Amino acid sequence: MMYLVLGLGTVGFTIASALKERGETVTIIEKEASRVKELKEKGFAVIEGDFFSAASAVRRTIEQSSVIFILTGKGETNSKLLTYVYDLNPYAFIVVRATRPKDVKELKSRGAGAVITPQTAMAEVALQKLHSIERIERARRLKQGLKRGERLGIIMHDNPDPDAIASAMALQKIADEQGVSSDILYGGNIGHQQNKVFVNLLGIDLVRIDEYNKYLLRGYDRLAFVDLSSDANTSILPSDITPDIIIDHHPKSGDYSLSVEDVRSHIGAVSTMLTEYL
Repeated sequence: MMYLVLGLGTVGFTIASALKERGETVTIIEKEASRVKELKEKGFAVIEGDFFSAASAVRRTIEQSSVIFILTGKGETNSKLLTYVYDLNPYAFIVVRATRPKDVKELKSRGAGAVITPQTAMAEVALQKLHSIERIERARRLKQGLKRGERLGIIMHDNPDPDAIASAMALQKIADEQGVSSDILYGGNIGHQQNKVFVNLLGIDLVRIDEYNKYLLRGYDRLAFVDLSSDANTSILPSDITPDIIIDHHPKSGDYSLSVEDVRSHIGAVSTMLTEYL
């Protein structure tokens, strides 16, 4: 997910710093050369230019960002920026700073996903909203990715454990809500007795894939990895087939062209991640 900060006063800098500390991809647009140099020395990704510049780097960054913070101290500038940013990227989640409480409703009606005010509480409110914003954005992207196909194969790592199985069940439920049929697939065995009991008690339908029925994978127009980030931990994937979706908490090691990628290594279980989509 790409974050963009427009307006780097105290609030903007606080938010950019918090995002950077979390390891997020955050970019700042700044027109003052001395400020640009200072920010780069602190490790920030900075594009030098005016917010309204026709320069390709500025426009491209706005167009590609997932979440955009408009945080200048001038209400009129923020209002104009909202219009400009929304025209370039209507799919971004836009957070706008309002200098007057009475402007909140109007800014939301024009495309702001969230409006933060007053100044004294702005940074705190914006940071509190980050988790919610990310959840909304991830859910939207997953639903879009699922709708691109009609039949989804959900692949777990070989010899799946309860986290993998629960994660696959959650994704299957989400797919069902989007009108997409799906199967949960695995290689190896359900080995531990408690895992067998888990599957049997809940009546979970799983499809075991081996060397003799790998051809079944070619019947799916979308494939998703859950609790799995590369084909190194699955024996069922033919070399010419790659996933379209990866949801995992292990560092990604495969090089795939993905429509949906949610890899968060600081989360303890993938099933925890999937509950955020439900």
